[in-house]
Amino acid sequence: MTSSGRSRESKRASILRCARELFALHGFERVSIAEIAARAHVSPATVYNHFGTKANLSRGVVEDLVLVLLARYRDIIASDLPFEAKLEQIVFDKTQVVAQYQGGLLKTIYETDPSIRELVEGLWREEFDRLTLSLLEEGRRQGYVAPDVSHGA
Repeated sequence: MTSSGRSRESKRASILRCARELFALHGFERVSIAEIAARAHVSPATVYNHFGTKANLSRGVVEDLVLVLLARYRDIIASDLPFEAKLEQIVFDKTQVVAQYQGGLLKTIYETDPSIRELVEGLWREEFDRLTLSLLEEGRRQGYVAPDVSHGA
């Protein structure tokens, strides 16, 4: 990747991070593109060049958040922690994320944008289901989960 490509990706990542932080602090509706641009140290035009609209930016934020969460859960499940600690971290993390965003961003996106709902549910279903099965099997091996509990239960 060229240095201009890296710079573009770096700006995009910074915009997504700043938007996620501001949405968590103030809610989706109360944050403007100008505020996001200022926090990311870019112009509002740069935000629009990367995302086009606030709705597209919010889709990017939700997708990025899901990918970050999946990476965290992947790391937790692959760690050497005991099963109980892994389960506790995942439950605590999910609770913390819901509290942080107060459901506002995800609710807004889910209610207004079927394409992001499909994207998120697809990512979640594919990856998180696989991770959940892996954790369930580990719980069985360690004696925390009864052998007759099915993965669909």
